[in-house]
Parts: sequence; structure tokens; C-alpha cells
Amino acid sequence: MAQDDSAGNATFRVKVGPAESPVSLEVHTAPGDIKPWDLDTRFRVVKKRHPRLEAAQKVTGVAKYTYDVRLPGMLWAKMVRAPIPAGKIVRIDTARAARLPGVKAVWTTDAKLVRFAGQDIAAVAAVSQEIAEDAARLVEVQYEANAFVTDLEEAMTPKAPLVFGEGQAPAPPNAPRNGNVIGPLPPPTLGGARGGTRGDSEKGFAEADTVHEATYRLAVHTHAVLETHGVVAQWEGDHLTVYTSTQGVFMVRAALAEAFGLDRKKVRVITEHMGGGFGSKLYPSAVGSAFAIVACRLARQTGAPVKLMLDRQEEQLCTGNAPGALMTVRLGAKRDGTLTAIHFRAHTEGGISQSARTGGPAGNMYAQCPNVKLEEHDVFTNAGPTCALRAPGHPQGAFGLECAMDELAHRLGMDPLEFRRANDTHPFRKTYYDVGTKAIGWERRNKVPGRTAGPKKRGIGMAHGNWYVLFREAVAAEVRVHKDGSVELFHGAQDLGTGIRTALAVIAAEELGLAPTQVTAHVGRD
Repeated sequence: MAQDDSAGNATFRVKVGPAESPVSLEVHTAPGDIKPWDLDTRFRVVKKRHPRLEAAQKVTGVAKYTYDVRLPGMLWAKMVRAPIPAGKIVRIDTARAARLPGVKAVWTTDAKLVRFAGQDIAAVAAVSQEIAEDAARLVEVQYEANAFVTDLEEAMTPKAPLVFGEGQAPAPPNAPRNGNVIGPLPPPTLGGARGGTRGDSEKGFAEADTVHEATYRLAVHTHAVLETHGVVAQWEGDHLTVYTSTQGVFMVRAALAEAFGLDRKKVRVITEHMGGGFGSKLYPSAVGSAFAIVACRLARQTGAPVKLMLDRQEEQLCTGNAPGALMTVRLGAKRDGTLTAIHFRAHTEGGISQSARTGGPAGNMYAQCPNVKLEEHDVFTNAGPTCALRAPGHPQGAFGLECAMDELAHRLGMDPLEFRRANDTHPFRKTYYDVGTKAIGWERRNKVPGRTAGPKKRGIGMAHGNWYVLFREAVAAEVRVHKDGSVELFHGAQDLGTGIRTALAVIAAEELGLAPTQVTAHVGRD
């Protein structure tokens, strides 16, 4: 430890990473901070197995999700969505819906065009869920349908209907456009960890003893979370409280404050429990719907709390998806398996939005390859927008790249695992390869694939996937020690299924000399 200045700031050198290949880092601390934990720290509670603190609440039904929130005088809201994928909105008539007994308010969109089936059109708020649903069916909407395209490869053709007119597409500035295709896209601005184009790929292919090229296709898939998107909005004067199923309470708070012109201190977001998100619940509403904004408006209009929960059909239409992708991967290698070049060309289906880029794995998984060329394109279709789904873009990109790596290893006559080891000597991932090899019994694999007798084939395979650190936000927790000795911990993180509530309690218990069960951890609160 070295004292940096008279104010008490300190610098610690700590060991992190796998115990077999640790890395030394410098950590700078402020006055009063304790020494950071590292591989040499002796723990009493940490690193031991603990039952989830909320497990009993969940299995007994005590845990409260957004749908379970009940407030005095609460109204129910229901959205009306476009049934066509493309067209014009000619007329919206809410008169019959508004006259239905029990209906308290209606909302209609200002949009004039429809670009995907499921787009927000109108909403109603009523005294019960059933009346809200009945009223939504009474909203009359007249459309003029237009030609549309929902298939990735069809959308890439010159004669495909345009999803966006000139200057209307959500595309990076100065990105080339050809019909519904945007790209090649400029390099991302997420930092060097993602990797990207480097060296001279054509030179690398010329130096290769073997060149392998193949094209891979993946379809769109949706999140299908257990708990659908939903919100309960309540106003008290100019203060807004929102109970919502979200992965990011602070992101929701910031967006709602901006939408309603409020100081962030006047917006409170609560997510005590969440039934899955996988990247689709990072927004105040959803990428393809402003339902939470609408619920807040209806609540302010009626002076009553409003609950708006999406149903299963809406989940598939407007809450985002992992984009489909058409990927052509070209690899060059020496006879000994050393990669000389990677060329990754992708067209990714974004619906009405920019898509998640798929080139990340090709850009950084095999960082020793000196020559890499990435060409990424967005393709617009008349479908709901994309959003994050468990490392946006990387599962698709890793699938294409790793299929090509397997096929090239086969052509070279190399063990697929050893082929990857030869091109990835990162000390952390060496440990991952070692652990994974033993876990799956790699030595038992049939070294000549497809040669077993009979029509049914069994085998063992492996592939490499990665993700980079997307956010490096400052974080803090509040710990309250009460007079009776009880301890409460408050944190804004949300449990995505990884047990953060228990992990936080374990950390506090370690420092306070308690058992984790003696710490009550509250998460999902801003």
C-alpha cells in the first residue's frame, strides 16, 4: 500500500483473475475506504455456498412482482396495436370506447404511418382489466395498407418495399444506404475492447495455406420472459412513482424524468422482483412500445394509479428481439493452424431499428490474428425493433465464426480445441479451456466425426463465446445498522436471475461479522 497524498488517498496492488494465472492491478481508494479484496484475502463467508435469500418468498408466492402491485383506486389500461405491418393511419375513433361504462381516459398516437404490426395506436384506462380490454376492442381505426417486407434476404433485394423513406431511417451519419440496407457501418464507439478491422486481410489470405469460406443464417428470436413487461404508475403532485419490471431502475428514472420534464429526484422507480429480462427490459417501456409513458400520462390525466401489463402476443410483437443474421465468414490459416486472416461480413435484421452488431467475436476472440476485416450491415424490415438479448449481436457472430473455425479445423486435420488454443493464448482463457476440457470429457470425443455406426450420431463439441464490459458506471450501496442489531442493505441493481440479492448480503455479512441470513437486502430501488 502507498499513501498518495496527505488527504488519505491510497493505492493498493491486488491480485485478480484465476488463481492459476493471476493478474496484478493497481486500485486507488478514497479516504476511509478499506483495502480491496483480492486472491490473498481470507474469507469467512465469501466463496462459500449459500441458499438464495429470496427463494422461500418466490416458491411460497410472497415475492411481489409488478403484476401483484395493487394500489387504492387503481385503474387498468390496455393498448390498441396496429394489425398491419405497413400503411397509413387514416382515422382513429375512440368515441364508442370512451362511452363504455367504467372507462376513465383514452390516449391516441400522433403517428401517421405504420411500419410494423404491433405499433402503438391507442390506449384506454378503465376501472377493471376486463372493461379496459372490452374498450380497446371498441376503438375504431382505419388504415391504408402499403406493401411490406418481413424477410431479411428479400429486404436486401432492389425491388423490396422501402421500410423508411429518404432521410427517415435510423442510421449512423454518412453510412452508405442501398434500399433497406445500411452499410458497411462505421466502427462502433464502444471502445477498443470490442476489436475491429486491423491489418491487411487480402495479404493475410495470400499468405494462408488453406482458405475456408462459408455462409450461415440465423433467424430472429424473441426473449419470451416469464414475466411480461408492465408498469404501475402513480402521481402525487409532481412526484411520480413507478413500479415496473425492469433491469435498470436508474435508466428508467432518467428516461421518465426527461419525458415529463421532471427533476430526477421527483421520480421513484421500484422493482423488488423481476421475472426475467435478458436485455429486453433496459428501457422505460420497450423498444417497440411507449406503454409506460402512456400509462404515466393516463395516470396523470385521471388522477389515479394506472396499471398496464402487456400480454404474450404483445411480448412477441413490440418488446424487442435478437436479430436474424446472414453471415459470410472467410478464414485463412497456415498448415500449423495459425490464423493469417479473418473476413467477417454480416447483414443483420433490425426490423424498424438499427440491429445489434455481430462482428464483435470476429474482431476480438482471436486477437493474435494480425489481419481482420469486418463488414457489418443493418437491414430494415417491417417488423418490431431489435434490442439486447444476452450479449447483443455476439451469440449470432460467435455462431458464424465458430462454425467456420470448426470446419477449418476439420480441413486442417486439427483438434478443434487445440486449433483455438493455438490462436488464443490469453492467460484467463487458457484457464477456461483447461476447466472446460475436463468438464465435458473432451478426451472421450470421437476424433473422426460422423464415423460411428448407425443412423444416429453422438458427439462432443465446443465453441467459444465472449462479451465485453459495456458499462463502467459508479455504484454504491446503503447499509443501515439498526439499534436492535438488524441490518438492511439497499442497492439499485436488479436480480436478473444471478442472485445479486444474496451476493450483496454475503458481502455485507463478511464485513460485519454476520451470517448472510442476518442481512435484509433490498434491490431494484433507485
